[in-house]
Amino acid sequence: MFDVLKQQYECIRSTRQTLAAFLEEVPLQKLLSAVSELNGGSDRKTPTGTM
Repeated sequence: MFDVLKQQYECIRSTRQTLAAFLEEVPLQKLLSAVSELNGGSDRKTPTGTM
């Protein structure tokens, strides 16, 4: 059981590192821009609308 949990943890850790590396390459304005498929809205779900 421990081996399965360790494998899952490593998979999630690796995925998180890959995502973080990708996001570091994307300009902040691109990340914050409105998405036409969301009717000009954003997919951010924060109480204040900021990150």
